[in-house]
Amino acid sequence: MFQALIAGVAYPFRAFRLITGTPRMWRFVLVPILVNVLVGATLYAGLLLAGFRAIDGMVATLPAWAAVFGVLLRVVLVVLLLIATGFVLVRFGVVLGSPWYARMSAQIEQMQHGTLPETGSGLAMALRALGRALGFELKTLLLVL
Repeated sequence: MFQALIAGVAYPFRAFRLITGTPRMWRFVLVPILVNVLVGATLYAGLLLAGFRAIDGMVATLPAWAAVFGVLLRVVLVVLLLIATGFVLVRFGVVLGSPWYARMSAQIEQMQHGTLPETGSGLAMALRALGRALGFELKTLLLVL
């Protein structure tokens, strides 16, 4: 049991060593990170701009002395959007990256065992990976609820 615990603790270090020792694996890590950053920035910016417009519309009807509430609402909006966007991206970032993770898994299996797992075309494999990841995340969400 203790050996299994040590092996489990060592897995992230083994994965890092595998990725740094195999440069072609970097694309399976960097592309999903870039996709998540792009989606996150777009989502955050869009929601932030819409929220600022809504706050400006509400504050415009208030007296001049109440304009400080607009600043306070903006600060609250920025913080809440950072938290909400972060939560959504943590949950669904795996779904966005699943096609690359499936390819990386197949490549590692080929390196370790010398055979590729059964795969279809690139699009079919990506859709299958997306479906599995989305199903897993929905099950997790149902469990949390």
